[in-house]
Amino acid sequence: MDDFADLQEILDKWCLASGAKFNVAKTQIIPIGAEEYRTRVLPIRNTDPNCKPLPEYFQLAKEGEVIWILGAWYGNNL
Repeated sequence: MDDFADLQEILDKWCLASGAKFNVAKTQIIPIGAEEYRTRVLPIRNTDPNCKPLPEYFQLAKEGEVIWILGAWYGNNL
């Protein structure tokens, strides 16, 4: 299950322990998996029907859209 609440809890603990700050304004998500899965996730912003949708403040990369991560471009169907 891909529950964002679980990930958020882990990130909060990591930030507290490390002194880092998680910048949600810069957060971008690339759906990874089969094209059928990616196509389903994008419009509903949900990775699993048993979980809440991803927060609206996160950008989801569409097919062919690139995201710059640590000096390199990433994305699906580039």
